Amino acid sequence: MKTRLYEDVEVRASYIPRFDPEGRRLCQMHGCPNVLQGRQERWCSKSCFADAWATFSWSFCRKRVLRRDNFTCVKCAARYAAEVDHIQPLIEGGKLCDPVNLRTLCHDCHKAETTELAKRMAKKRREEKMRRQEMMEFA
Repeated sequence: MKTRLYEDVEVRASYIPRFDPEGRRLCQMHGCPNVLQGRQERWCSKSCFADAWATFSWSFCRKRVLRRDNFTCVKCAARYAAEVDHIQPLIEGGKLCDPVNLRTLCHDCHKAETTELAKRMAKKRREEKMRRQEMMEFA
């Protein structure tokens, strides 16, 4: 499979092109109606490229969130925070690379959030186990 380097991100050459009703190739970014011009192969602009990669590349999305939050913890305002946390955890239905669901935290705040999540999940497992045991007693 051919690959091409575009802004330090490896892009695989296999994709399904989109076409408008007149048969012209469209930008690969979901919802972008722009027709590709000249040597453009997938995206109509660097903005569409960045938005597309942010939806499925964790490292790309992580860097964008850190820059967006100016490397500052959103809970305690500590500078030089370098950890990105899911506001709604993946295990509870959060999306992996959704910038709206991500925030920058310092190590201490991230550790506290993770501990809280672990407690919630343990409680949920205990409740589920109790429910199963109750159902077995009545069966």
